[in-house]
Amino acid sequence: MFDIAWSELLLIGAVALIFIGPKELPGMLVNIGRWVRRARSIASEFQSSLDQAVREAEVDQLKQKMNAAVMEAEQHMPSIDLPSFSMQFDPPAAPPPSEAVAAIESIPPSPEGARLDAEPEHRPTPENASRV
Repeated sequence: MFDIAWSELLLIGAVALIFIGPKELPGMLVNIGRWVRRARSIASEFQSSLDQAVREAEVDQLKQKMNAAVMEAEQHMPSIDLPSFSMQFDPPAAPPPSEAVAAIESIPPSPEGARLDAEPEHRPTPENASRV
């Protein structure tokens, strides 16, 4: 990041040891570490707030585009009148008795000897035809 070589760091450490002194140097390094940590946290908070602002701006732009598309679609779409539906069930009206009697009379009579409770007859299949 700063492009500092090890030899340069060793020179800075030697100069700091001479001017600050061996007793105060550890405390000074702790304070420098605290300041660096605070600067990094402030920078990360700033970065996250910028990212959030960019996301909100993108969402606002998408909202505007969607609203414009909906308005355009509504302008080009013909108005449709939908019928209102009722949740009540109205059963169909029963036919008049004269029509009911005519419908019953139109049913052909059953063949002689037919029973309503009889089982249906089985037609012989090609496999069973030879047995019958």
